[in-house]
Amino acid sequence: FRVELKGDQNNGCGGPKLWTLLNFAGWQDLGEDVHGVVRDPGFRAPGYPNDDYSLPGGTPGVGFVPFDPNLAGRSDPEIMPPAVAATFPTETFNPATGY
Repeated sequence: FRVELKGDQNNGCGGPKLWTLLNFAGWQDLGEDVHGVVRDPGFRAPGYPNDDYSLPGGTPGVGFVPFDPNLAGRSDPEIMPPAVAATFPTETFNPATGY
């Protein structure tokens, strides 16, 4: 993956010259996630389009909590606004005329 920025574009991230890219061991050397372990849990086929998070070999080891693979993968939760009464007059917005 390569990012090329033109001129002074840095997307608020300081620009590539100021970035420090670390692998996991380098991240731990900074004191971050010092007890973390990288281990393949052995999912059957977790990548798109399969999204199969079943564990054919059983649990991969200590600290891993098995879960229902039918609940894993992408979801699109419905967001419901809270039921709060308006404290001021409101009108229905008409995008054709309300600009």
